Amino acid sequence: MPPTPAPACPGPCWRRSARWRPTTAASRRRASFWRFAVDGNADGNASPYDPADAIPSAAAYLCKALRDHGGDLSAAVFAYNHAPWYVDKVLTIASGYAASATLPPGAPAADAVDAALQFAFGQLGKPYQWGGTGEGGFYDCSGLTLRAYQAGGLQLPRTAAAQWNAGAHILDPAAVQPGDLVFYASDLANPATIHHVGIYIGAGNMINAPHAGAVIRIQPAFRGDYLGAIRPTAR
Repeated sequence: MPPTPAPACPGPCWRRSARWRPTTAASRRRASFWRFAVDGNADGNASPYDPADAIPSAAAYLCKALRDHGGDLSAAVFAYNHAPWYVDKVLTIASGYAASATLPPGAPAADAVDAALQFAFGQLGKPYQWGGTGEGGFYDCSGLTLRAYQAGGLQLPRTAAAQWNAGAHILDPAAVQPGDLVFYASDLANPATIHHVGIYIGAGNMINAPHAGAVIRIQPAFRGDYLGAIRPTAR
């Protein structure tokens, strides 16, 4: 059979070879669809263009990616679409659902937590700077949590180590709620070695100012140096 000619399409959207094939991210996802295709509406035709099929198929793909990446949700979403902005957008939406679902209606601290979370989401993409508390748009890890809770009407200590004692301790990861501060230490038996703090946003994620050269971003909250959490509204 003679080679199939490449279609007329200027630019990088097609790779010429013996058989043309698209090289866009969308085409990669369509190829992945057939590996995990689910006939969601049982009409006998699993189609990537039918939401009833595409949604459960994407879920199957992401579940497999989550297992392959050791439970790292960010890495799993990145495997689906190799774009950091896409990962941040998906995790922001997912965490927003989790936050709104977790906070009980009418809770006394709900307004403070909501304001702190809204502030933290509003700083995504701003640069890290050691010692920064928002001046010029720069933050370090505890400067971000400080300003977030100031937006909620609560005053926290300045440093991550001091913030560890600024609320009720939540030692069970399953009990951590959106708005809690999550802490990381070099020695998990010694809170004096705390070196980082973030604000939990739900769905296993936090917003944090990670390190020099990075920007404020969403990352998994529960990692090897996770020490515990506090609830600033429960002192």
